[in-house]
Amino acid sequence: MREENERLKACNGDLQRVRDNLEDEKEDIGKDKDRQVKENERCQRVIEQLEAKISALREDLVATKEALNRAQLDKEVLDGQNKEVGDALSKSELQKAEIEVEINQLKTEEAALKDALLKMQALNEGLGQDKIELNRIILQLEAEKAALSGEKSALEQEKSGIREELVRVEQEKMDLDTEKH
Repeated sequence: MREENERLKACNGDLQRVRDNLEDEKEDIGKDKDRQVKENERCQRVIEQLEAKISALREDLVATKEALNRAQLDKEVLDGQNKEVGDALSKSELQKAEIEVEINQLKTEEAALKDALLKMQALNEGLGQDKIELNRIILQLEAEKAALSGEKSALEQEKSGIREELVRVEQEKMDLDTEKH
């Protein structure tokens, strides 16, 4: 009976440790999820800023193209100022090329950030599933703990009954011994 009691105590202690560990894991997962949400928000803000920058650069590109067109018209009309117009044309073409390179770089960065955001969202979903599974395990362990507690109570009652029976038998034995003498 004592061994059974000790076994139940040890089992109860193990269950408590497992539950504490699971609670710690649950808390860590919650913190990780919060960090991922904040990182997602930061990435979203960066993407929005990049999109605004791309939009502004596109407007600059349109303006530069218009300037290039004007420079080409000026070149045709003002043949005498050919060198000056040629310089302006070269500058506009260089600006256009630089802006197009920058737009391509920003598009690449935007695509990478969107990909990272999708991966983080997938990770968040996985963390959510892990949290659900941990909650299920905790509920199961609590149910097992309650069942063990009930079993322990029943054993305690049985132990108490055996003790009472032992006292009664010993009393009867003493009574019989007294009668013999």
